[in-house]
Amino acid sequence: MNFQLIKVLSIIICLSAALANDTNSSIDILHKKVSNLIYETSRTIDSFFGNNYNDIKVKNGSYLQTSLDSYMESGQSFQYRFNIKYRVHLPKTQKRLNLILEDFKDTISKDQSNSETVLDTANSNDYIIGLQLQTLDTKYTSITYGAGIKFGSLSPDPYLTIKLKKKLYFPANWEWTLYEKIRLYLDAGVDNIIGFNPIRVINPYLKLSFPNFYRYIEDLNNKNEIVNSMVLDQYIGNKSGLSYIFSIYSSGDSDSTFKLQYYYTGLSFMHYFEKNWIFYRIEPGLIFRESSNFATHGRIMFQIGLKFGKIDIFNREQFQ
Repeated sequence: MNFQLIKVLSIIICLSAALANDTNSSIDILHKKVSNLIYETSRTIDSFFGNNYNDIKVKNGSYLQTSLDSYMESGQSFQYRFNIKYRVHLPKTQKRLNLILEDFKDTISKDQSNSETVLDTANSNDYIIGLQLQTLDTKYTSITYGAGIKFGSLSPDPYLTIKLKKKLYFPANWEWTLYEKIRLYLDAGVDNIIGFNPIRVINPYLKLSFPNFYRYIEDLNNKNEIVNSMVLDQYIGNKSGLSYIFSIYSSGDSDSTFKLQYYYTGLSFMHYFEKNWIFYRIEPGLIFRESSNFATHGRIMFQIGLKFGKIDIFNREQFQ
């Protein structure tokens, strides 16, 4: 597959879906063509593991999600970031083998690597392509191994990875998710993410969570990051969601002490339209940075995106 072409086409589709005044029939045709391409790719690859792939169901779990983020913070220029997550499920392996393609995020803070122009954002990202083998997948526990390559702005860097996820259930609708993902790159070294997220389901439309994540990145001067958050998710029908967010971000590396970097509070609204495969999200907020003596800065993020296949965009479990 031409992954560069996927990146360019995904941005074009995002912008076209958001800005063009198209008919429902044309949009449906576009969605059907892209979906068929995704499913046929899955079938073609999967055919290596069996004699005939015609018996594989069309909706076999493969999906593509892509979006374009626009950021604006007081005192700074507009910034853009392209995101992609592509999963090809290979059911004939009978071992939950998946092919993945996704953009690489070098921080768990609000300050992701981005670009000042829309056209540059896809080329300035790094990307991950690899295989994942899920050896255990139950209601409570999952274990996944994998290998792949990071490529893009840097020279290709092979890696090995293992991901562990454990869910614990308690009375009064409490659920805890424990998470760890370790990637060991040949050149960049260790990239380790640890998370725990207590969740309280208040009712079918309201959920309170406390996502907490720690990340260590050896390649970035032994950088350590912590994000502690409180999120109240409100579901508005089956097409919209509203989130109230408060988070604290701290970081440090081998040349500096570990210290608080910012406080953030915001409101995030997400809505599906055009038969639930095109979505937008708008998130206005306030950020108080240590670098400006915790002065108040207004911040807004607008996202337009598409999804093909089954994926829950409201799910707040990061780093899947």
